[in-house]
Amino acid sequence: MLPAVIGMNRIKDLRHWLRSVPGRVDVPRIVGPTKLLVISVVLGLAVGLVAVGFRSLIVWCNGLFFPHDPEQLFLIGRWWKHLVFLIPAVGGLATGIVMRWGRIEGKGVTGVPEVIEAVSLKGGRLNIAMGFKGLLSAVTIGSGGSAGPEGPIVEIGSSLASFAGQRLRLSGRELRLLAGCGAAAGIAAVFGAPLGGIFFALEIILSEFAVHTFAPVVLSAVAASVVARSLLGDQPAFQVAVGSVGSLYDLLPYALLGVSAGVGSAGFISALQRRQASVSGWR
Repeated sequence: MLPAVIGMNRIKDLRHWLRSVPGRVDVPRIVGPTKLLVISVVLGLAVGLVAVGFRSLIVWCNGLFFPHDPEQLFLIGRWWKHLVFLIPAVGGLATGIVMRWGRIEGKGVTGVPEVIEAVSLKGGRLNIAMGFKGLLSAVTIGSGGSAGPEGPIVEIGSSLASFAGQRLRLSGRELRLLAGCGAAAGIAAVFGAPLGGIFFALEIILSEFAVHTFAPVVLSAVAASVVARSLLGDQPAFQVAVGSVGSLYDLLPYALLGVSAGVGSAGFISALQRRQASVSGWR
């Protein structure tokens, strides 16, 4: 328990330090669109470094919870191999305890919807605590929890961007754009997919394809991707077999797959919301 207590104390200390950062930071005056372009590049580099650390933290947590090769895990002749299904529960419990004791628990909508809400209704103002919550998800993912890095890295990138923008006294419009840049940079760095990050930010986070939003988002995504590929290598996040389409009839299964995925996603979201509502009074 001692390392956990020390870790939670460090989180509290870091939060106190961030609160002590001056609300306004004087920077060299850069006028016009150039200001946002420069900030977006610097932000992309910073989010790229954070994303590399986030991926490394996931790998470290995975090695901590699963010290043996997963393919050989059930070949180990020990009784505790039958309790492996409890490991994700332990990881989730550890994450919950740190969030509770560190007082970084989210309220209302959380995750990517929280980012969208802040960009749409709050002028792009996000709490830096969201970034800590995203980092903690590395424990859940590393322990085998049913989660992926895409939501957390959007939280981390957007909250970091909003925090920096507020300290630089940017306007509400600029904060919104910067939050989208942070989201694009996070997706681009974690998955090595700058185009994916760009279109995700423009379509989902910002909900606009205006000319003045395109360039900063592209610069952030490319800068983050360059950092990640320089440190982690140029290999793709997923190995996908290359297929071919011989006729229009070969496209029919893909169309059916899309319809099935859409129906399944709607059902999953509905079930998740109902389950969340049913346990909201347990806290």
